[in-house]
Amino acid sequence: MVTSASGPITVGAALSDTAFLSGGDRPTGTITFRAFGPSDPTCAGGPGFVSTVPVDGAGAYRSAAFSPRRPGVYQWLASYSGDARNEPRTDVCPTGDEASTVLFGAPSLVTPELAPVPVGVSIFGVAILAGGSKPGGTLVFRAFGPDDRTCAGLAVYTSPPINVAGDGTYSSGPYNPTVAGTYQFEVVYSGDAQNLGLRTRCDDASQAVVVTPGAVSVVAQPAPPTSVGDTIVSRGTLSGGRQPTGSITFEIFGPNDASCTGPPTFTSSATPVSDEGEFASPPFTPAAPGTYTIVATYNGDINNASQKTTCGAPNQTVTVSRAIPSIAAEPAGAVFVGQQVAAAESVSGGHRPTGTMSFAFYPPEDPTCTGRPFFSSPSQPISGAGTYRSPPFTATTPGNVRFVAAYSGDDNNISFTTDCNANDQALLVVLSGLYKPSDHPRSVIELEVLVLALVALAGSAGVDGMSVTGRTSPDAPTQDASAPGRVVSTGIDNTAEGWEALVVLDAAVIGRQTVKPVDRSRVLRWPGTKPLDELSVKVPPRVAPASPLMARIANDAGYLRAIFGSASTLLPFAGVTLAIVAVIDVRGHALPPPFLIAMAIAVLGVLDAFAGLVAVAVFVAGVIASGGLSTANDARMLLGLSSLWFAAPIIAGVARPLRRAPTRSTAEHVERLADVIVAALVGAWATKQIIEGLPGLSGKVLPIAGHANVAAITVLTALALRMVVETVAAHRYPTRLCEVQAAALPVSGRAQHLASAIVALAVFLFVALPYIGACWQLYVGGAFFAIPVLLRLWSDRFPNFPRLYAVIPRGVLRTVVMLVVGTVLGAFVAGRLHDQNHRQIIRESFVILSIPGLVISLLQIFGRQGPGPPRIHWLPEKLLGAVLVATGILFVVGAIKV
Repeated sequence: MVTSASGPITVGAALSDTAFLSGGDRPTGTITFRAFGPSDPTCAGGPGFVSTVPVDGAGAYRSAAFSPRRPGVYQWLASYSGDARNEPRTDVCPTGDEASTVLFGAPSLVTPELAPVPVGVSIFGVAILAGGSKPGGTLVFRAFGPDDRTCAGLAVYTSPPINVAGDGTYSSGPYNPTVAGTYQFEVVYSGDAQNLGLRTRCDDASQAVVVTPGAVSVVAQPAPPTSVGDTIVSRGTLSGGRQPTGSITFEIFGPNDASCTGPPTFTSSATPVSDEGEFASPPFTPAAPGTYTIVATYNGDINNASQKTTCGAPNQTVTVSRAIPSIAAEPAGAVFVGQQVAAAESVSGGHRPTGTMSFAFYPPEDPTCTGRPFFSSPSQPISGAGTYRSPPFTATTPGNVRFVAAYSGDDNNISFTTDCNANDQALLVVLSGLYKPSDHPRSVIELEVLVLALVALAGSAGVDGMSVTGRTSPDAPTQDASAPGRVVSTGIDNTAEGWEALVVLDAAVIGRQTVKPVDRSRVLRWPGTKPLDELSVKVPPRVAPASPLMARIANDAGYLRAIFGSASTLLPFAGVTLAIVAVIDVRGHALPPPFLIAMAIAVLGVLDAFAGLVAVAVFVAGVIASGGLSTANDARMLLGLSSLWFAAPIIAGVARPLRRAPTRSTAEHVERLADVIVAALVGAWATKQIIEGLPGLSGKVLPIAGHANVAAITVLTALALRMVVETVAAHRYPTRLCEVQAAALPVSGRAQHLASAIVALAVFLFVALPYIGACWQLYVGGAFFAIPVLLRLWSDRFPNFPRLYAVIPRGVLRTVVMLVVGTVLGAFVAGRLHDQNHRQIIRESFVILSIPGLVISLLQIFGRQGPGPPRIHWLPEKLLGAVLVATGILFVVGAIKV
């Protein structure tokens, strides 16, 4: 048997042994291979590897392979087991052909090329270990530099030992160089029991890392557009690099030198740089308009390269144009629907701006101001800095109303249009604020006091004079022609509604008057005067049985027809025109039109109730056609406006006659003056209360309510003017008055009065509902209102007490008494507001304040006829009347309140 071992190899490679079996007699059995070592040449120790293979005849047999873990010489022994026909055989150690040599591993170090980095960025050494025998040990990296290519100096960086775990790529820890230059890495491998150590060459170019200077970025910041006379401040942002130092300078070229080929117009002094950031030059004042180019230059330092911006780069130009004035809207507070509002723009800066400015307003549904403006103002001249306002317009739709102002510019100032969404001017809030009567309890109580007093005043006229059956009381208007200062005849049944007596002069009174030339003026020859006179006489008697109120309204402008003939019809046409303007102005909403339009219609209604009624009809029809009548509050709002526009002369006439026969004596003149003062005060007072009650009716805060005093004064003046004209008509046109006034009107029946009472009660409850709410107090108060009205229809069936008639206050006296009593009760009720629910107090006050009126109304039913109160001497009587008038004035102007 001959053997042959493999080798030599390095640690980690595979060894094996081969035995050649020859001779014998068809040998079988096994061959066992044993490997000894290293450092065991006599095979005295135990084998480190054993492999047995079966034998089947003569031939070569190979052991299994194994990988030695240590270097040295390994001895192989092969033993044949023998069989029945062949003897066993064993080799003797050592045998020359049975030794295998295992050598140390020889790894290699490869260092890949390293990319340059700017100063301030960390660098790393990299080595690739390969070819060893499962190398272990450690690697150490050393960095030399900057610019020490032979590693002659001290290392600037030495890494901690890095453990090696086989072949692979290994890197050092980070090193952050502080100076630009070339840094050289050296790598040392320690080796281990199976691998030899080694070191890279220091001058290996692949181990050099170039650290470049910091890459500083200089960006010129854009300067805002400016105008001649303003300054330019050049700004630049320095970023990147390694804590840059040095300085930065700015050059400005121009105007209109886009290539920067000419000399700079301005060169700044060097601005020191201590780190990154923004730097600014001293200001420069351009002397001419045009485009200027800014160039910023950084001079660099040891660690940072110099840098200069490119001429004409983005954001490096500034345009010097004509002066730019500043236009800003002045803040506008919230306004309410129906209120007039104007926008205001404040102009400042620029160069003595002139030119014009105009305003355009856009509806809430156009938030971008791209549609058609609903209001555009004409251009108005601009003369220097200041505040300029648009013409006022009426806010009619709740929401955000945006507006823009367009400035035309001039030779020294540019033109522009403001942004509709800029601050303040971009958004003008138009609000219709909600109004809750329970949030204003004192105002509601005060309103109850005054309204119930007004109801009492109307009620007193209803029980004076004729009853519904037409019988005349002892104190009814007389037919005595010898008393020209008294009411001669009524032209309307005023018993249930309480409308004032309109004088109809009879033939006896006319006979005592001197016929005035103007009474036969050319007015009789005006077209349409005669047909109009005929209608004035025929229509009221036909209307009166169904509606005394409509008959009263049809007869209201008799004094105007007497003086002006057919020209008096201009007032109803004016009412139609004003109503159409009002509907357009409120855009079809159930809201008051602007104050001036509202008062124009009210004054028209004072002069002619029929003209006011026509205006009401057109306005209501316009609102309904526009879809503005959608809620109960809308209906209440229209009722309130209707009362405002045609009820003032009717309410005023409840207190005193608007017309009397011509007066002659001093007493009659004073009586007539009292008519003017008292009736005007009552009408103004009613107007004031109607306007102040509109927010409660509509459920909205209405600006018109803040003008109640002005409205009252306006109506007072109009009523006084009407009564003066009525007096002129009675004195100068007595014949014409008879020709245009129906001599008598049919008395309406009880059914009509009952229907009127039911309608009045329904309106009363409907109007009171937003103030009181649906509660038992509302219905009790309504009953207190309705009971006297219903009992009055059958007043002739109740007993009458003449003495009671003499002491019951009537007319203005009754109103003043009601005001005094109501004020005392109102003060009592208001005193409880601090500790109870306001709404509950308002409800209770509605019942409490109705009681005095109920009591007096019932007393008047049982004291409806009798002798008049004792006559007082003329002077004390007039003084007492003056006191009553003064008291009424104090209530009208609000000096006496709850």
